[in-house]
Amino acid sequence: MKICHVLGRSVEDAPHETLLVFDATVGQDGLGQARSFMGPCGVTGVVLTNLDGAAKDGIAIAITEDQGVPIRCIGVGEQLDDLLSFSGTEFVDTLFEPVWWLG
Repeated sequence: MKICHVLGRSVEDAPHETLLVFDATVGQDGLGQARSFMGPCGVTGVVLTNLDGAAKDGIAIAITEDQGVPIRCIGVGEQLDDLLSFSGTEFVDTLFEPVWWLG
């Protein structure tokens, strides 16, 4: 909360958005973490990182449903250009993509 106060002194009406960043490999612990940080921090959206690996991060759906905040961005690499706007349709499509070892 203190950081919000400090930002508000520097920029009018700051912060404009407060994002909670999750590593996509966090698994079921992510829901507990979200519950801990959402209220006190006034989180307005979620960013999921490390979606470039094997993580499909179905926990993202649970977090957004449980907390009522949208996923704003996803990270699919290590560079700034690898931070992409979130598309719900594309996310769901990738959840159901066939995996190479199942043919």
